[in-house]
Amino acid sequence: MKRVLALVFVLGCAHESVAQDAAARTDALRAKFPPGKATRADVIASAGDHPEIALTRPSLGWSQPFIRDIEDRTGLVVARAEEYVSPMATSVFFTLQHVWYFYDRADVLVDAVWQRMGD
Repeated sequence: MKRVLALVFVLGCAHESVAQDAAARTDALRAKFPPGKATRADVIASAGDHPEIALTRPSLGWSQPFIRDIEDRTGLVVARAEEYVSPMATSVFFTLQHVWYFYDRADVLVDAVWQRMGD
């Protein structure tokens, strides 16, 4: 029983630290590219490349829940969503990081979100 409780505690802490890491990286991303001020051109210039995925708002609105969540949280319309993918070293192996940028109709940043592959 003690082993089970210890495993649950370790897994719970590991999950929490992954969520905290993602939140901290998202906060850093928003500090680098402040929503409402940074533009799509700023992001492209910094990335030095174009996104892996580029989506534009369908006429009936977004069907993807994660983009609708951005609109609900910010109260702004997302006209374009773009994802950049790059490798990331961890303490044990390499994984991929995904960074989503969400823009309004004028290509001004609405929000940015950092994710580790599988999050």
